[in-house]
Amino acid sequence: QFWKKNKPTASLKTMRDVTRQIVWTSGIAQGAIEAVTDYVIGTGLTYDYQIPEGIDEGMRELLEEARELANERWKDFSEREHWPELEGQLMELADRDGESFCRMFAGENGDVAVRYVAPEDVKDDEAKWPWGIVSPPDDTQLVLAYCLGKEKVPAQDMLHLRLNSDPDVPRGVPSLWPVRTAVVRSEKILRNVSKLAEIQAAIAIVRKNNYPITQENGTAWLDAQADKTKTNPWTGKSMRQKYFPAGSIIDTNATTSLEFPTAGVSLANFPPALLMSLRPIAVRLGLPDFVVTGDVSTTNFASVFVSIAPSTKRLQRKQSKVLSVMKQIHQRVRNAALAVGALPDLAAILISSVTGPEVSNRDE
Repeated sequence: QFWKKNKPTASLKTMRDVTRQIVWTSGIAQGAIEAVTDYVIGTGLTYDYQIPEGIDEGMRELLEEARELANERWKDFSEREHWPELEGQLMELADRDGESFCRMFAGENGDVAVRYVAPEDVKDDEAKWPWGIVSPPDDTQLVLAYCLGKEKVPAQDMLHLRLNSDPDVPRGVPSLWPVRTAVVRSEKILRNVSKLAEIQAAIAIVRKNNYPITQENGTAWLDAQADKTKTNPWTGKSMRQKYFPAGSIIDTNATTSLEFPTAGVSLANFPPALLMSLRPIAVRLGLPDFVVTGDVSTTNFASVFVSIAPSTKRLQRKQSKVLSVMKQIHQRVRNAALAVGALPDLAAILISSVTGPEVSNRDE
């Protein structure tokens, strides 16, 4: 119903723009997204062309030669296109934007080049395909082509890592979108608590002067005490601001009533509130609390990432989806070489295998 009431591409753009702004300005959000990539991708996935089972020995020798040539072809591609670095970036961008795209180009010599495509560039300028993705009228899960403006790119030439959407919704949703308010709230708590600690540490003495003062003189005195005056953009009223260096001594007068709302506030009361605000972020991304909060005081490292831990299961499921997408580029590199005769025909029956780093910390 949400997509029926809103223009798909416009709604997705709003989600991406809001989430990008949060990620660009929040170390918490950046750290959480990078942590997911650390576990799912690590320092890079492992790619290998393997010989199918049940092959007789005579054929196996020929296939072994074809396998070595194919793996050498992949190694050349990986180094030329800086693929280990790019695949990590694609994972981070998929969590940030809900999806990431790469276009694959096959050269005349069978080499494949990959270039990143921004999600906002996947659109149909002719307004026929609202998602920017061409599908049969009765099957939105079958992708035939991707629209890049007026150009239609065949599906086999695009790598599309999509997250957080239903099978019949062709585009992804940013991972942090449901918890964006928790990220903003956490940043505010950190900012306000650190500012409170700064003020409490800066003011050493408040000195009260016992002499009468008129309202007119009092206003002039306050103006003289201010280091800067600015206009409140919401109320239009003038605000006085003063800089308090460490160990400041504040002068006031007998007509001023002194109240310190933070005098009885202990900074020790804030960490639990901050942790409670950070936990929804960890839950959303399938991470243990300590990865997002940085609090390891209650962590039992012997059981954090064992094979049955919920975080392990969540991250393994995401890793499995990423591996199935990355297998497309692995197969494309082999097929492009086969098409120009750079690999023997026998290489066509080699099996593409893509594996990732172990998510769990101990043997199952």
